[in-house]
Amino acid sequence: MDADPNTPRIFASTDTRVCSGRVPVQSHVGEDVDDPIALPREHQLGLAALTARYAGREMVVAVAWTGLHSLREYAELSGVKLVTIEPADATKVLFKRLDLERPDMAAVRDAVEREDLEVAAEALVQHFRTRTTPEFPGDPRRSSEHTVSPSRLAEADAALENRFTGQSKYGLQKVPDNIDWSFNPTKDPEWTWQFNRHSAWRALGSAYLATGDDKYAEKWVALLSDWVSENLPGTPWSWRTLEAGIRAQGWIPVYFSFIDAPAFTPMDQLTFLNSLAEHAEYLLPASRFHSGSNWGQTESLGLLHIGSFFPEFKEAETWRDTAWKRLEAEMFVQVLEDGAQVELTTSYHQGTIRGFERSAEIAMLGGATPSDEYWKRLERMYEYTMFLQKPDGTQPMLGDSWPGNTRGHVTRGAKRFDRADMLYVGTGGNEGQRPEYLDTQLPAAGYYIMRTDWNDPQAIYLLTDVAHRWGGGHQQPDALQLNLYAYGRTLLPDSGSYLYYGPERSRFARTNSHSTVSIDEGNQNTSAAALHQFSSSDALSFVDGSHEGYEGVTHRRQVLFARPMEGVPAYFVIIDRVTGDGEHTADCNFHFLPAPLEIDSESLTARTALPDGPNVMVQALRQDGVELQEMESWVSFVYTEKQPRPAVRFRHIGQLPATFITLMVPYPGEAPPTLTAKELPLEGGDELIGVEVRGEGFRDVLFAGLEPAQVTLEGLDAPARAGLVRTRESGEPLAVVVSD
Repeated sequence: MDADPNTPRIFASTDTRVCSGRVPVQSHVGEDVDDPIALPREHQLGLAALTARYAGREMVVAVAWTGLHSLREYAELSGVKLVTIEPADATKVLFKRLDLERPDMAAVRDAVEREDLEVAAEALVQHFRTRTTPEFPGDPRRSSEHTVSPSRLAEADAALENRFTGQSKYGLQKVPDNIDWSFNPTKDPEWTWQFNRHSAWRALGSAYLATGDDKYAEKWVALLSDWVSENLPGTPWSWRTLEAGIRAQGWIPVYFSFIDAPAFTPMDQLTFLNSLAEHAEYLLPASRFHSGSNWGQTESLGLLHIGSFFPEFKEAETWRDTAWKRLEAEMFVQVLEDGAQVELTTSYHQGTIRGFERSAEIAMLGGATPSDEYWKRLERMYEYTMFLQKPDGTQPMLGDSWPGNTRGHVTRGAKRFDRADMLYVGTGGNEGQRPEYLDTQLPAAGYYIMRTDWNDPQAIYLLTDVAHRWGGGHQQPDALQLNLYAYGRTLLPDSGSYLYYGPERSRFARTNSHSTVSIDEGNQNTSAAALHQFSSSDALSFVDGSHEGYEGVTHRRQVLFARPMEGVPAYFVIIDRVTGDGEHTADCNFHFLPAPLEIDSESLTARTALPDGPNVMVQALRQDGVELQEMESWVSFVYTEKQPRPAVRFRHIGQLPATFITLMVPYPGEAPPTLTAKELPLEGGDELIGVEVRGEGFRDVLFAGLEPAQVTLEGLDAPARAGLVRTRESGEPLAVVVSD
């Protein structure tokens, strides 16, 4: 055939203008591969789904080879051939999948034995309409009255016009009338994947039950039939195991929403049940199970749903038991001892809490008994959420996360585990009992939180990220970063995610987009950070951590929180020591909330300038060789939405070591408190750093060293790693705190 002059000669296989889809064959490592290579079964099905689109039309199948590109490579393709496969009779396949020896399937069995498949289909439908066990907790027929929210009804009505939601932040999008399930009106692949999770199907089910209008059932049946025929298992745009697991859960209430609809004929119901079984068969193999991530939980929870609520399938018990075995093990694979889900991403943590809880509830319906250890680890997950929650009830945006309110999660955990402290935090202090502590630590994850109150919106909260592990693709290289909340606002928010894919993702994920130290404007490696000390008292909280995030370079961050008392304002002293060999550019970065910014280059001070507050000020106290620079910075509080924000860096260029000493002061109004601060020489060696902070009526001396050493100050002569001596202007002692 003649080449289309508008078709590029070299193109990416992801370019849908040229290539409608792609199917991987196999991977090989070695010098020669002489044996014949055939598509694995799941890839055969994926290719079949691609080629079925072109029935009756000319098509081109391209076979491409690629390598690891680590050495000189050669390849030769020969003997390529396509083999057509006759599709099996789906109706007969379904009845072979069913356990027809069950007593409640006698009518179906009799009709199948007579080869009267139409009667068998009607008997099967009647069975599912009238059965009383197992009882599906999400069965919409359990409610005597059905209502539908305006937004859900609008989504259903839009589906009637082939307007659908994929990734929700892009809103409703018009899909071609001859539906292309690989369609993507955006550059974000999440749209297509989430389009194939079928949110609109649930909306159609709700609309049908609430209105009784057959148009919703007719549309859903048409969508179901089209999707099943166009999306054989293995189809690349719709059969990621994540989507398969989500559909395996979400399809079931849709099925029961329409089970009595005249438009949902017995043969249509067979189509649904066959596809449901295909989902279970697709999720069962261990090779597709993603242990250690939220994917693995979603896959297994989908398999558990089908195996638990459709025992009529021969393999249902295997599906159910395999799924629960995986989920019970995943509780200890995915969840650390302090309750953190291993991806260390707060938004995903909240999702996996509910997933593990639902898994146990469904397993118990089938007679399983989750272990005491399982429940204890689930309780830790709720406790983790409580410990991270800011005074306004929201979560910090760690990794690919957004600032959702977690009070409801904490309250649910309180009620399940009878925790009065959780109830207090979850209800904003309206119920329960105030925890006896303020500062919290999550030592397995590596998060250390200082706070002045649990629920007062005017409280101060600082999270220091001493991440003890790398959580995977949803985490970001931001070890030793700070998240500061004070007086009703998050003043140093994490950068957020913005997008999961594309070049702009790196703008938000990179190290110097976070309030930490970066070296040579590069990204940290994924090695674990180390905690040296965490302590708290009424006057001083202290955290000390380090990270070997760059080759040959170590960053050690010590944060001293001088807690407010008797008219003394709250402030932080942050000591960053960068050690290693050679000459480097070391940046101590601070990223603020969106606000006007004022900079004083002479005093190396930067502060936000919201007219009504709150605001935050940072000042470099060790200024030799340090330059204050303004940076471009962005923050994303909502997926696909970004906004500019001010940021600064204290930069040191030269031979290491380099040390930054920063005063950070949050304050509620437009003007900062009147404070003067300076580095204070102390006896105890070069490693001991002292800072004097003076304000109206008080004088503080704070210090920190790398190891405990004998420290002699006014009112103090003791071994300590860090500490605070606070006196009135007259010299009267207010507080002496040491951390050793």
